[in-house]
Amino acid sequence: MKIDNDILKRYAQGKCTIQERVLVEQWFEQYYREGEGEISGDDFLQRLVSLDNRIKCASVRKFSYWKWGTAAAAILIVGILAVLKFNFFRSEEVQFFALEDIKAPASSNAIVVLEDNTEYSLDSIRVGDTLSAKGYLITKLPTGELHYINNTGGSESVVYNTLRTKSGGIAYVKLSDGSLVWLNANSELVYPIDFKESTREVQLKGEGYFEIAKVSTDLGVRQPFYVRGDRQSIKVLGTKFNANFTSEDATALLEGSVAIASEGSVLGKADQAHYGTHIIPQQVYQQGRVRAVQNIEKYIDWKEGYFDLNDLTLYELGTKLSSWYGVDIVVGTGLDEHRLFGSISRNKDLKELLGLVAQTSPIEFYLNNNKVYINKANTNK
Repeated sequence: MKIDNDILKRYAQGKCTIQERVLVEQWFEQYYREGEGEISGDDFLQRLVSLDNRIKCASVRKFSYWKWGTAAAAILIVGILAVLKFNFFRSEEVQFFALEDIKAPASSNAIVVLEDNTEYSLDSIRVGDTLSAKGYLITKLPTGELHYINNTGGSESVVYNTLRTKSGGIAYVKLSDGSLVWLNANSELVYPIDFKESTREVQLKGEGYFEIAKVSTDLGVRQPFYVRGDRQSIKVLGTKFNANFTSEDATALLEGSVAIASEGSVLGKADQAHYGTHIIPQQVYQQGRVRAVQNIEKYIDWKEGYFDLNDLTLYELGTKLSSWYGVDIVVGTGLDEHRLFGSISRNKDLKELLGLVAQTSPIEFYLNNNKVYINKANTNK
């Protein structure tokens, strides 16, 4: 089955007819059925280019933010759609047969969702590639962050995108006001592509680290930034902090100051939350209490690429490992009092990591029925 290049271009630009869209997606399906099975994003993009050498991809390397080559865009966007369709949504629960099979994550395991619910895998977007959407462009910088470019002069309506990570995933985005957000595994951030008027707000599920840009109005008044969650909300003026909106519900402040409301709030809705709790650097707000912490960096260990084990229980470590490696971890009884110390890289496979923990902790571990069990070691063996 062959397909006309002009149809691919119109599909990439969102200008194709319903019939043409069906044709393109049938082409994807046939390519996959007749191919060699699932392939990586890079391989798929290369094969798309080889399907028709009349489509030149040189403009991908020499793109202009404002004059995107339509042929290159067709290759890029169609390729990403295909990879997403055939790979990302096939990530049901993985069956592990041995501990050696549980590897350290090798990709970002993240997607970006546009306002029309189109989804793209971040692993399929190369540095310098650009996605074209209605009124804006998204490009991936050498640092790995997603960067938004407004190419229409702005819109009166607020357009939201969503950044979503799975197990083992970490993603990084630069918001329109210059604020930076890192997203931990199994988390979600909903944000406007362009902040409007005096409102700066995002919605967080899971865990994220924020570096909020200081922005003032024309009258010199500092403009607040809101991080909204289901059970907690944060009001910020300009600061660095980690917000964990999982069951831990912990906000750790590294720099600046924040005000916290113990109730949740919703993006785009009238804010009724009462921001009555203030914390300063080296403090953590958790479960309605404020406490000082000497090692505040332990709350952003995930961002820096390691597990900070200091004063961690095995139950707490099990929760972190489960989220990172994407496998259920069951910690047995009798280990409540044991506290860990040190740090371990997140790039290690699970068996090696647990082996290092076992060198200083009385544990044994094994895999059974796709779950990892950590129990108190039998010293009578």
